[in-house]
Amino acid sequence: MYIFTEEHRRKISESVKKLWQNPIYRKRNLESKGDFSLFMKKLWKNDEFRNKNRGFEGHKLSKEHKNKISLACKGKHPTEKTREKMSLFGKTRVGNKNSFFGKLHSEKSKEKMKISAVKKWKNAIYREKQIKLLMKRRLCKRPTEPERILIGLIEKNNLPFDYVGNGKIIIERFNPDFIDNDGSKQIIEVFGEHWHRLSHSKKRDEKRLKSYKKYGYKTLIIWENELTKNFDENKIVEKIRNFII
Repeated sequence: MYIFTEEHRRKISESVKKLWQNPIYRKRNLESKGDFSLFMKKLWKNDEFRNKNRGFEGHKLSKEHKNKISLACKGKHPTEKTREKMSLFGKTRVGNKNSFFGKLHSEKSKEKMKISAVKKWKNAIYREKQIKLLMKRRLCKRPTEPERILIGLIEKNNLPFDYVGNGKIIIERFNPDFIDNDGSKQIIEVFGEHWHRLSHSKKRDEKRLKSYKKYGYKTLIIWENELTKNFDENKIVEKIRNFII
């Protein structure tokens, strides 16, 4: 936890006293009744105040400055009490209470975000960390109901497959649902009717199958409806056995 030095406290105090001498600042502060966000919104509407406080607008932090900030924050984490406060505050900023409510990123902003994301993803450590986080979130509800049905069929009919959709096996960032346990290098994927029929999902699935093929795996796709609405145990078992041969 960061603790202000006496010198730092003195400077802050002097700065606040100086601001308080400004009648506009003082009036807006009193009108806000302790709501700092409301206070700043009202204050920023004043042309005089806004013009005086635009000194840093358009400026960019130097690499040295960024490194100093990074080193100052390194190893410091908010306390549980602070985290709780942050969480409660975040829950109140929903809907029209969120400052970004009803707004959209400009094309220029989207492009900047895309470039930044691509640059970060090239970092192996960052990429590995993000994949683990994504897998953790995705797998919190695994196995799905169709996967449970297939697990039951595999066990009942002694089919040579194990469920690994819990993140047990990753092949080039892809996590197969079932994989053979006899060394035949075969994979079974259970595809949801909605998600896997979307255009961007189809492109991702093409990459998925190419990755599996790259490492010598054959893939059988079983659709969700085959295990739910149009379920026929004999057909599913026959489909898997024909795939094994």
